[in-house]
Amino acid sequence: FCTIGQFLRGTYLPNSLGYHNLESIFDPNKLEYVWEEDCYKRLIPYAICNGKKVKINNLHIHSKQLKNFKS
Repeated sequence: FCTIGQFLRGTYLPNSLGYHNLESIFDPNKLEYVWEEDCYKRLIPYAICNGKKVKINNLHIHSKQLKNFKS
């Protein structure tokens, strides 16, 4: 699911936020994303699709701008 990480933070190219890899099996733009705090005060990402919230267990941050995703 590197598609979600590329969509949320872009690729190594400038101005690539919202990037959608056309070879992906889904369009990340069709999901809503939220971060919720867990019992350890870490921010955990979730995707919401058709009203169902699904935990995102792994994000591939292609841009390597990890600061925005640290918990």
